[in-house]
Amino acid sequence: MTKLLKNKRGLTFIEVIVSIFMMAIITMIFGTVFSAASLATGKVQYTTYALHFAQRTMEEVRVWNNAIFSGVGQTGKGINRNVDIRGSVYILGDGEIFANNNGNGVWDDTEAFTDSNGNGAYDPPLIATDISSDFSGTAYIGNNYNGMPATLTAKVSPLTAPDNFLGWGGENVCTPNTEVRVKHGKVNISGSATIGTPNATGNNLKETVDGMYVNDGYGGNQGATSVYSDNGTGEKHDLGDMIQVPSLYSEYDDPVAGTHYTQYIDYLRNHSYTVTLPKLDDTIASFTAGDTTNNITWNQATRTLTINGIVRINGDLDLARKNNPVNYQGNGTFFAEGDIRIHGNFLPKTTFPTTDVVGLIAREQMGLATGSGESQIYMAGAFYAEQKIVSAKQNQIAGIFVSSYFDMGTNVPNIYQVPTLADHLPSGMPDKDAIWVKRIYKTSWREM
Repeated sequence: MTKLLKNKRGLTFIEVIVSIFMMAIITMIFGTVFSAASLATGKVQYTTYALHFAQRTMEEVRVWNNAIFSGVGQTGKGINRNVDIRGSVYILGDGEIFANNNGNGVWDDTEAFTDSNGNGAYDPPLIATDISSDFSGTAYIGNNYNGMPATLTAKVSPLTAPDNFLGWGGENVCTPNTEVRVKHGKVNISGSATIGTPNATGNNLKETVDGMYVNDGYGGNQGATSVYSDNGTGEKHDLGDMIQVPSLYSEYDDPVAGTHYTQYIDYLRNHSYTVTLPKLDDTIASFTAGDTTNNITWNQATRTLTINGIVRINGDLDLARKNNPVNYQGNGTFFAEGDIRIHGNFLPKTTFPTTDVVGLIAREQMGLATGSGESQIYMAGAFYAEQKIVSAKQNQIAGIFVSSYFDMGTNVPNIYQVPTLADHLPSGMPDKDAIWVKRIYKTSWREM
């Protein structure tokens, strides 16, 4: 069960028979395999002579196939405080790039570094990723949309069961195919926080996560005991250095024009239309600006934004106001040379992302409901910040976050990965090439 199940064919009937036969042979040789309890709890247990039904798939792994993708990290952590995530989490935690003048592979005080998260200090590879809970709620990484507010449900593409999927324990579940990958940093789980939950039958929900791939293990006062995953908790990060965080300061080759850019930000500047727009909310008069490719229209009366292509803001951008939403339509991206802050609901006019989709690129930081009295804000989009994304309140967000570091506050915001967004990214969003991974996933168990 992974993201690629929805993209690639499953097994043919003959392949199923061959897979069952091979698993039976392996069982006879080794005398022990995973038990049926793995399906019920998501934890690896063992028994004698069990038959494992499996499905082979090709999994597409890319930056925008996650709910959260964290690059460098900050102050030793990739995700700080509480959060309820429904979808995949990928944390590299590689540390910031530095001039390794003496060739020792370790940053020294005299060596220059790229301050990717803007905190004024060099950040080494991650130490920990905290998934913790406090009195305000429970931190959670899940594999379904159970509990998604109706306001978001009405605006986003629904989850669908993968084509040719053999089923999960007899259920044809709809799932974002949640996986957790952490290259550097221990996953600390404390309190009542969990990653996944024990499987419950009869509800067409996928409670366990599809996979855990963690190099440095688990900590906190709960640790691996609060992880419910199809592959247990023993597998390491499996992709080496193949996946990299996209940066506005990385080199880029324009595949259309064949032009080489020493920094991706220069490509954005050359392929966008610049407007003077420090804020966009119900106090701004109606206007239209742009060219045939990159354009923006604002209707003050209906509070409707129409955007296409890439619209550049030479500075900060504040979107919406408390209790005064902005509704958008089209397929476009705001690129702000400073910060982006969202203060009210920011939702598509119809369906995100297949009909209406907006991307937000902040050269510095992004703040969601960080102002006084701002809370319970609904948003849908593709969110990218070079330095940091802060979600301060109990926001309800559909889409994907990509940044160096995340601060999720203390009020447990919800983030729902929308798997179709990866195939409907708006113009200009920083990205990296996808890779494909072959996997065999269990779909049911039978004791012999």
